[in-house]
Amino acid sequence: MRINILKKLIFLSVILLSLIGACGVDSSSDSDQTSLEKISNESGIYTIEDFINTGFKVNKEYDVSELE
Repeated sequence: MRINILKKLIFLSVILLSLIGACGVDSSSDSDQTSLEKISNESGIYTIEDFINTGFKVNKEYDVSELE
């Protein structure tokens, strides 16, 4: 009986210490991240056909007048 209680106590202690260790570690990988620059063509004027040709799906319009 005491052995079962001791096993459960050890198991819960290991789980608790693992959670505390995992949540309390401060990762230094955030400082190693490189920043990304936004690349855009601001001078371009696009039409809906340009988007359709690239595979962009256009929203469909539905008649919602009967939903009220």
